[in-house]
Amino acid sequence: MKTRVIFRVYKGELLALFPAVSGTVNKPWHCSCYAHVGQHSACNPSEVMRHSRSATRAEYQDLARELRRTGYTLQIVKRIVRADYDARVKELAR
Repeated sequence: MKTRVIFRVYKGELLALFPAVSGTVNKPWHCSCYAHVGQHSACNPSEVMRHSRSATRAEYQDLARELRRTGYTLQIVKRIVRADYDARVKELAR
């Protein structure tokens, strides 16, 4: 199964947002994210998207490789859609 991922540069740091993966228990407005330093964390995707820019392929290539080595099959996307939020709500309801 592919994991939707959005690569962004936020406050000078490269982030991989997983918009359909819950980041915080009981808070569907948070999604999971990943960075080279610190690795998995939770973030507010709306905040990150609003205050960041899209990463170029050259910028995110190493991070994508790292994620694939840890077992992710990535579906690289540019936008968050309503279905991503719905997937987080469904995940938290389990």
